[in-house]
Amino acid sequence: MKMKSIFSGLSAKLALALLAVGSLTSCYEKEEVDVKPEEPAIVPAYYIQGNVIEASTGKPLQAKVTVNGTAVNVNENGYYLTDDLKNAGTYTIVADMDGYIKSVRTQTILPSDKSQNLFTVDFALLTPSDAATEPDPKPEITQDVTNAALNQKDQLVEEIKSSVAAIPGLSKDAVDVTPSLNDDGEGTVEVVAPVEVSNQAVGDAYQAEVPYFSGFDSNIEKDKNYTKAATDGQLWLAAAAKYLGKSYGLTEKKQKVTLPGQANSTITGFKVTYVYKVEILSFNGI
Repeated sequence: MKMKSIFSGLSAKLALALLAVGSLTSCYEKEEVDVKPEEPAIVPAYYIQGNVIEASTGKPLQAKVTVNGTAVNVNENGYYLTDDLKNAGTYTIVADMDGYIKSVRTQTILPSDKSQNLFTVDFALLTPSDAATEPDPKPEITQDVTNAALNQKDQLVEEIKSSVAAIPGLSKDAVDVTPSLNDDGEGTVEVVAPVEVSNQAVGDAYQAEVPYFSGFDSNIEKDKNYTKAATDGQLWLAAAAKYLGKSYGLTEKKQKVTLPGQANSTITGFKVTYVYKVEILSFNGI
């Protein structure tokens, strides 16, 4: 009689167990995985640069430049560069300098994916003479304008009287003034100044030194505080000077005039006549 081994069934079970274990460990085989680091996001920077020059000559101007109200450094060559503006948007750039017309420009900056973004805004500033225009063809003459012209005429006459009274032998009260003005206050003012001459020998000529005036006067307020670096008053006066071909301000000068002598006659006096033109001029509505 054959005996069945008690281990035959156990060996089979062990084999199955080993097989199962082998199958289980195969699920944990190592795999290679590539991991790439994330790139940092680009933070764009925005800058505005430019040059400031004088329009007529091209010379650099170390003007005051502001960007959205913040002052920007301008070097001796007229060059400026902002710090990083940080954000896109619309910026207002102003160039301002005494004796020049303020210039205002805008620059719109669109969002960008570049790290550096540079925009150029240049300025060429005008002087009042550069900006001088022809007079307005049909100025509006209001009552205020007429009154101003008449008041100016009275002021001018007093100045003339004081000046011509410096002539030796002339009394200020003796000056005769004849205005010929229309209802608007335009026209002429004639000033006659009689001058007495004393201690003159019979038949001798007489040399007189007569004052006269060059230039023009105006009731425009040159230094009135307007919004421009070059005020509206300065612009008006520059335009008037160009149109009239004369400089602003009545400058007194002297002219020597010889009055010829006559036989058996003595020069006892003479008259100096001045004729001033009064005109209303309008430039750019002023």
